[in-house]
Amino acid sequence: MYKRIVAKLPEALDPLYPAVNELKHVNRDNIMECTVLCTRSKIYTNGMEVIRLYKQRQFKSASFLTQRLLKQINIHRYQLYKVAKSGQNIDLSNLRYLQDLKILFSRLANLK
Repeated sequence: MYKRIVAKLPEALDPLYPAVNELKHVNRDNIMECTVLCTRSKIYTNGMEVIRLYKQRQFKSASFLTQRLLKQINIHRYQLYKVAKSGQNIDLSNLRYLQDLKILFSRLANLK
């Protein structure tokens, strides 16, 4: 069962990949943008690491990293909420995407 979920993960993480490249060219004076992009890139890199660990059947390490990833997704949702509250425009589909990503990873974490 976990193989089907792991197969869906790279496609689910693809929208976060541009954050890795954007982080190289971001204005360092805008701390909010830097923080959001850094969190997105960490979610992407940790998500890809979880995929690699599950494919290598290192379930214990993957489980710990999945729990960390779920916390990072929650932090990122809170960051986007704060950005929206500060008056900047954000795409609300980002919040829905993060919720779907969290559901996918929590299903993976609950498989034993």
